[in-house]
Amino acid sequence: MKKSNYTFLDLLRLESNGVLYEHHEATYRGYLSRKLSPEELPVYPYTGKFGRGFKVLLPNWESTNYSRVKYFIYKEEKAL
Repeated sequence: MKKSNYTFLDLLRLESNGVLYEHHEATYRGYLSRKLSPEELPVYPYTGKFGRGFKVLLPNWESTNYSRVKYFIYKEEKAL
């Protein structure tokens, strides 16, 4: 999977501008370093069940076996 050119901070700015919204957060089996800064967090493009957008991998402070993934989805106008 190819990483996106966007950073986590870019996604937060797009969310505050109303372009994206945070759909949900989940866990996945895998370790992600807790030392990463927000600019270093891996961001990947996402196309799937919830729409199009991005997913961000985040460290989990409660576990070393599982990390978190946050999904940001584009807001799209639906025709009536």
